[in-house]
This record gives sequence, C-alpha cells and structure tokens, in this order.
Amino acid sequence: MSREENVIKYYVLCNKLKDVIRTGWKVWNVERERLESVAEHIFGVQMLAIAMKSEYEYDIDIKKTIFMLAIHELGETIIGDLTQFQISHEEKEKQEHEAVANILRGLIDGKQIEELFLEFDAHQTKEAMFAYQCDKLECDLQCKLYDEEGCVELEKQKDNESLRNELVQKLLVEGDSWSEMWLHFGQQTYPYDDNFKNVSKYALNNNIKTKNNIYFSRFALKTILTNPVYAKNDFDMYNYFKENNVDVFSNKEDFDGLHGIMAYNKTLQVKHKAIRKKDIHQWIVACGKHKGIIDGRDWIYVQNILNINKQKSYRKPKKNTAILTGMIFCKECGSPMRPRIQTGRLYKDGTEKYVYSCTLKEKSRRKKCTGKNINGNEIDTLLLEKIKKIIVPNQKICDELKKIANTKADIVDENDEFISLKSKYDKNQKDLENLIQKIRYVDIDLVDDINKEVKKIKKENEEISIKLNKYNEERQINKLEVDVVQIVLEIIENHFNKFNKLDTMEQKALLRLIINKVSGNGDTVEVNLLTDNSSAFFNSILLPSGENSK
Repeated sequence: MSREENVIKYYVLCNKLKDVIRTGWKVWNVERERLESVAEHIFGVQMLAIAMKSEYEYDIDIKKTIFMLAIHELGETIIGDLTQFQISHEEKEKQEHEAVANILRGLIDGKQIEELFLEFDAHQTKEAMFAYQCDKLECDLQCKLYDEEGCVELEKQKDNESLRNELVQKLLVEGDSWSEMWLHFGQQTYPYDDNFKNVSKYALNNNIKTKNNIYFSRFALKTILTNPVYAKNDFDMYNYFKENNVDVFSNKEDFDGLHGIMAYNKTLQVKHKAIRKKDIHQWIVACGKHKGIIDGRDWIYVQNILNINKQKSYRKPKKNTAILTGMIFCKECGSPMRPRIQTGRLYKDGTEKYVYSCTLKEKSRRKKCTGKNINGNEIDTLLLEKIKKIIVPNQKICDELKKIANTKADIVDENDEFISLKSKYDKNQKDLENLIQKIRYVDIDLVDDINKEVKKIKKENEEISIKLNKYNEERQINKLEVDVVQIVLEIIENHFNKFNKLDTMEQKALLRLIINKVSGNGDTVEVNLLTDNSSAFFNSILLPSGENSK
C-alpha cells in the first residue's frame, strides 16, 4: 500500500468519529436536536487541556498531551463508544488495543503512535494523567451544559443502564439535578487533582452560560417550584396537606407561619429502574427549623397551575382504543407515530377523539418533520372493516400459510446429504476407535503412521460436525417457523371468522399476526400485510384518512 493510500485510509477511519454519538448522552435520553459526537469531544478536551495548562501552569509537555488526546478515542472508530455500564474495563481495554493496532498497522510511525495511545490508557506518566483528567472533566462540563439547556428529565429514564449502578441511584436521590449527580459521581469515581476538582465544583455551584444564554433547566425549575421546603408552615399549608391525605408528623399548632416544611418519602427507588417521584399523598411532612420564604397560599397556587399544565400535556389513549399502536409509522420521515388524545373533543357517544402523531415531529417541534396527524378513530375503524372484508370471506391467506408450512416442513425432514454426512461421521468414529485399539499391539515404528491417520480422521469429523450442527440449527429454525405458521393458521381459521364478536384487544392481537407495517401521511394510510420473503399475501391497502389534524 502506498503512502498516499495509508494517509487516506487513516483519515477515512478517523472521519467516522464525526458520526459516532457519545453513548452516555444517548443512554440518559438527552433530548436535543444534535448530540455531541466523539470527534467533537476530542476537540473539546484538547481545548480544555490548553486552558488548564495555561491557567494552572502544569509541568507537562503540552504538545505531547494534545497528540495523546487526538488519538485517545481512536479505537472507537471500530468498536464504538462503550460506557463503563455496558462493558468491563478489562474487556473494553482489550477490544480498544486490538482495534488501535489494526488501525495503525499501515502507518510508518504506527508503533510510536500506538505506544502513545497505550501510555494514555495506562495514565501513569504526568502527561497521560493530565490528559486523562481533562478527558473526564470535559464530560462533566458537557453534562452541565446539557442540564442548563433543559435536555434531560430524570423521570423519563426507562431502561437506562446507568441507573443499575447503586452509587448513581444514591446520588440521584441526594441531588437536585442530573448534573449534580454526574459531577459527584465523577469526583468519587475518578482521580482528580485539586485544580480539576475546583473547576468541577465551580461548574456545579455556578451556572454555565450557554450560547442561548440559558441558565436553568425546566426540570430544575420544576423541582424548585414543587419542593415545599421553601414554603412557610402556615395553616394554608397544613390544610393543603390534610386535604391531599399527606402524613403530617407535626401538630397543627407547630405551623407557626415562620418556619419551612421538610418533606420525606418523595421518591420511589427500585433496583435497576429509574428513580420516580411519588404522589403527594405518599409524602411524609414535618415542620422544619429553617425559615420559610414563600407564603403557603402562593406555593399552593403554583401547584394548581402546574397541575393544570400537566393535564394539558400529552395523554395516551386507553390501551383498548388505539389498535395501531406500535404498528404505524410516519410516511414522511419513517418515525413511529403514537396515539394522542385530543383534549376536550368527544364524539356524541362520549368516545374520546385521538390522532396518530409523528414522534419526530413532536420532538423536533416540526423542524425535522411536518407530517400531518391522522384521525385515529376513523383509521382504526376503516382498517378493521377492510381487514374483515379481505380475510373473513376468503381462504387466500390460509392457502398461502399452508404452502409456507409445507415448504418449511420439507426442510425439517432429513435429506440425502444430511444422512450421508451422518453416516460418514459414524463410520469415522468407529475407524478412530479401531485405530486407537491397534496402537496397543503394533510395532513402535507404526505408531506415527497411525497417529497421522487418527489426526486426519479427527479433522474430517470436525468439518463434518460443523456442517451437521449448521444443518440441525436450520432444521430447528424451520421447525419453529412451521409451528408458528400452524398456530397462526389455527388462530385465523378459528377466530377470524368470528372477528366481529371479538373485543378490541383481541382484534388488535390478531391484526399483529398479519400486519407487517402501517404508514401514513395524513392523507392516506398504506397497510402492508404479512409477507413471506418476496411474495406478499396481498397488495398494499390504501385507506382514506378522513379528518386530519396539524
């Protein structure tokens, strides 16, 4: 490979880091139009290193440090960005080192660059230790910036693998914000020197002004507004707690209107799950010794406003109404569409009106998708009627399913090739046994020849064994597919003819057996039914969407 080719190959590999999003932000469900890439992280940490060296005058080779930081994420071009909650340090280190060695193999200075990468990874030298601390601090500061922008809601952390960590759970309970937890976790987990600690603490205790001049996240503000610690312990607060069935561990006369309120049991902590706030009736409150700031009636007034706003927010329809939930996608951008109740809009029979709305459109506030909403009630009704007309009166889908079952069943049976291989394997095993027995009785001069023959037969049987295992796997998969098809056939023949008599949830369950995908753009809805490889059971179905909503 030429020098020019080596340069281009290395550049192209490293260029991938522009598109590798930092996994930590994805895990924490950071809601932002653009998340930090690994390449952006590398730039940020290099700039931070320059600033830290300049301000605190570290005795280090800054050029060597910058070079170190330029390559410290090199392995992620191949293995991706893995967090400590996904993989052990040892396994990540092994995978990264192998990846870096492969990436640098073609470069003339590859070995020297690899040594520099390994030096950073070991973080034993002063340059490596400095670079390592810059790497961790940059992450802390970026977290603080995202928090100030209001990009993270701690109540929306379903399946967040970071929350399985007991220290993270503990810090989330103790802290008022995501960034507070993050910074404290970093300080307790990684070795910071005093200067780095000071910068980290300053970030924690002071607002970092973003490019949008945003200081407080909406979630932090919500936490402040709903915390009764700032309210005066007057009779208004006492009556409010009693009306909401809160356990009050102070006498009524203790509510002097001067001191504040202490609230306990406000959060639910379940191992491996996100921390959730409990309803107010589960709280335990008492009069504190600190001075109250806000009059009780003002605090209560704020809670009422927040509750009104909460009621106006997104509400998911009842499970037994939106039958296309999980099956319908936006035709404009391909994103999932979710059902959303149109508050205050009812049919004459009292049924709530709902629409299917593009999730990307909602998240981006119509910046990335402008697809129209779809009238959910109308589409669901029309779809059911269309499916009934197609499936109930004819046997085409059953005939297709039976054809699939018969085809798969043929594969399940042992064919001539399989029988031949198995026979050959069994014969080889017998030959091996005979050869091993012979070794006891033959001359020493013949032992080597017999051993060679044994090795030859063993190698052949290993190859045969691989083929047999692969064949058995295919047979098992096909047998499973046959069983599934038979179950679907039985369900269709026994239930679809009684479709009209089933409730909505039963109809939905059956529809999932034959519907592959539904896509809509507000004007039409396209329904693709179950397919078997290239041949579709039916052509796509076009349904009018009825009334649309923007």
